[in-house]
Amino acid sequence: MIARPRTFLLDENMSRKILTSLLREGFNATRVYDAGLRSQPDAAVFAYARAHHMTIITFDTDYLNQTVFPPPHAGIPSSAPLQEILL
Repeated sequence: MIARPRTFLLDENMSRKILTSLLREGFNATRVYDAGLRSQPDAAVFAYARAHHMTIITFDTDYLNQTVFPPPHAGIPSSAPLQEILL
């Protein structure tokens, strides 16, 4: 079975530089702005990501609440050091 390439959705609080870095490394990635989700509630961003099998990259720790944002989903990394790794 061939693994599906990971696709990322960058939340509003993520730098455009992270998008550039991911694209340069060959990942599929888009920002919530580009997906038409600017200023939408977290629930709308989560629903979009889930429907499109995307991993949300964010600094927003609200997404860690599994009662509000239950699995299954493609993942939600939420970490300040993430920006340093990707840049």
